[in-house]
Amino acid sequence: MYERKLLGVFVWVGVGLVAAAFGSAAFFIARDGDPFRSEAKAEFRSAIADDLYAAYSYNAYFLQVTASAPDAMSNTVAGAWENCALIGIRWIGGQPVPDYPTEHELDVCEASAVRLATSRGYDATAASRYAQQLRATSAVLRARN
Repeated sequence: MYERKLLGVFVWVGVGLVAAAFGSAAFFIARDGDPFRSEAKAEFRSAIADDLYAAYSYNAYFLQVTASAPDAMSNTVAGAWENCALIGIRWIGGQPVPDYPTEHELDVCEASAVRLATSRGYDATAASRYAQQLRATSAVLRARN
């Protein structure tokens, strides 16, 4: 009979220790968050910050190109490119994320920039060449980031 009570005490002490271990683990995870998840969140936020910086730099470059265009034709093409090819910002889960234009959207931007320049009386070949130059610069900047 004594052994049965002693076994019961050991079982209940073991159950108590296991419960205490789970309780303390739950407390520390709730307090600090899962360390692996926190590390992943920090890396994700850092990557988003780097992407946003690259997007703002890309946009600032093309705003500067438009502002300092050497002639009216270049200003027209660069302005049209600026209106449709800049990187937007989209919110995902409360985080701002760069929204890059697709290749199709860039094709449409290039064609519409040339069409706008020719409708204003500028040479189509020169406008197309300048739009292609902007497209190549855009590709280089996006690849670098």
